[in-house]
Amino acid sequence: MNISKFNLIFQQQERGDRVKANLAGFDEYTASEIRYFLNELQKNGGISNSEYLASMRVFIVKGHHCRIEYSREIGDDNIRIIDIVNTNFMESLSRKDELDDDEAVGTDTLPQYDSPEKILEALDLIGLGVNSPFDVAQKLGHKSKRDRDVSRHGQYIFKALDEQLKLVVRRCIKGKGKTLFAFLTDRGKQICATRDPELKKRLLVEAMIAYPLVREILKAITDPGSEEVLSNESVIKIAERRGPISAKTLSRVTAYRRAQAMKAWVIWIADYMFLPVREHKNGVQQNLFAGSLESLKKR
Repeated sequence: MNISKFNLIFQQQERGDRVKANLAGFDEYTASEIRYFLNELQKNGGISNSEYLASMRVFIVKGHHCRIEYSREIGDDNIRIIDIVNTNFMESLSRKDELDDDEAVGTDTLPQYDSPEKILEALDLIGLGVNSPFDVAQKLGHKSKRDRDVSRHGQYIFKALDEQLKLVVRRCIKGKGKTLFAFLTDRGKQICATRDPELKKRLLVEAMIAYPLVREILKAITDPGSEEVLSNESVIKIAERRGPISAKTLSRVTAYRRAQAMKAWVIWIADYMFLPVREHKNGVQQNLFAGSLESLKKR
């Protein structure tokens, strides 16, 4: 007997094709969880613990290995699957997918802003309409005798949100001179719309991991077969391997400062995901966790 009451319509053809192909490309744990959620949606038209983002009219259901975003209008038997995201971090590091498209992520550069917490605060401010670099930086607590120095901090935040994370786009406003104001992308709007602090962090982690340079550094310093440690030197070395990026033309002081910002991102991601990271401390290599990545997957 067919118990399906609702129709699933995939907004992204690639996602629909993978589901039809028995979720090819997903690891068995992620695939099993996705099947469960999709079956529940087909049977019941929704999942009880889904979060609803009213401003975007989108439901989000979070599992241990995946996140599914979907929408459904009242009285409609069609459920639109907006996205299926593999949140198994270890799997994402070793998988080459659409995130490696240079056109999708922009030119590789080292970030100029080192605080993920302030990045989340900046997103919330932009969502409230505070979108000039000076106003955002001032509200985040940056102070200086000169307004242009305060504004520069805001420009660093906007650059990271735009070029590395793709959570905002920057553009001029007529009559406002050459100042670049920030406007949220759909993914940026989604982070702003959620009220769940942990989901906000998770979405920012995913945006960071979507940046190929971040993934390459994380893989190098967590792979048990590698001896790479998290240091300014290793960050710059890995960055320079990816091609003509700014680290090659920066002064040593500036390159190290930006490498320090990237290190802060990596440590924040590692703390959130409980990842083993090899790092220097007084010249001695430190292992935050013992064991291989395979054992960590089972934690």
